[in-house]
Amino acid sequence: MESCTKADGTVVAPTEPKPTRVISEKTSGQMREILENVALQATYSSMIKIPGYRIGVKTGTGQIAENGRYKSGVYYTTMIGFAPADDPQYLVAITLNEPTKVRSSSANAPYFQKAMTQVLKTYRVMPSTTKPTMLPKFG
Repeated sequence: MESCTKADGTVVAPTEPKPTRVISEKTSGQMREILENVALQATYSSMIKIPGYRIGVKTGTGQIAENGRYKSGVYYTTMIGFAPADDPQYLVAITLNEPTKVRSSSANAPYFQKAMTQVLKTYRVMPSTTKPTMLPKFG
């Protein structure tokens, strides 16, 4: 975070805690590679592609509880992704509550693509200059 503005107009730089590594660099690299391959190989890959940029994503679909039971046929859907995949700087999360046309996490794909594209433009992120490591197809 760059700065915060108080109610009286005073601008202050926030104090941030010292970063703490929670997974090894090797594991981090493997996870980035796996999640980038999800973005490249998933059925919705063409809907989230951002030309020139490497991205990684993970989706999720959850049941909705109501009165101690799960509601039938409706879900929360989520797509969370990062860019650039070779040096992650930005994260976008899209959650839909009970999407109607598409009820899986692929419902989030067009919104994720638009939001991440805007983030990359706003922060003037240069396109990727490296190629992803392709893993064997999954599923």
